[in-house]
Amino acid sequence: MLELDHLVVAAKTLEQGVTWLEEKLGIKMQVGGKHPLFGTHNALLKLGETTYLEVIAVDPDAPKPTRARWFELDQAQKLERPKLIHWVARTDHLETQVRELPMLGRILEASRGHLSWQITVPDDGHLNFEGLIPTLITWRGVHPTSQLEDQHCHVLQLQSVHPEPKLVIDTLERIGVTSLLEVFHAPTAKLGATIQTPRGRVEL
Repeated sequence: MLELDHLVVAAKTLEQGVTWLEEKLGIKMQVGGKHPLFGTHNALLKLGETTYLEVIAVDPDAPKPTRARWFELDQAQKLERPKLIHWVARTDHLETQVRELPMLGRILEASRGHLSWQITVPDDGHLNFEGLIPTLITWRGVHPTSQLEDQHCHVLQLQSVHPEPKLVIDTLERIGVTSLLEVFHAPTAKLGATIQTPRGRVEL
């Protein structure tokens, strides 16, 4: 069974993304860390016992990675403002699901501090179906939410639109995550999330 692991908000700079989310959600983001393999860094917000939100950006102090950055972050400077771009699902059967759907990319080993995990990343770093098909992840040991403060926020709903919703739904079915994301028709693809916060419901 796959579960929602985290939401991904991209920004030109981490500071810009943190400010945007804190103002929008009425919370305080917590410092995450650096990802040497991809030259990125992040900040985090707990959304449940094993669910969180990350805002992620290119780390200006990191050397350029030898491969494409994940989540299409090589193109982050084109963003007009921070944006919810993607979601990540947690699984205990990573290798099986990648064999079933090679478009998910390679399984890479990644780490940050004492955290370590396996994650699917296409070689060119692209997001499948404009970010509507999730990246898959398997954590080794502790989950990052174990160190995050509970700020009384949680995900109420994940929804999306796409010009070819049946293709998206069929792909989600192949990896067993149709129950986690609603998909409707619209001319332009977009991922959205409804977050319950101390100030009420907020749409990302």
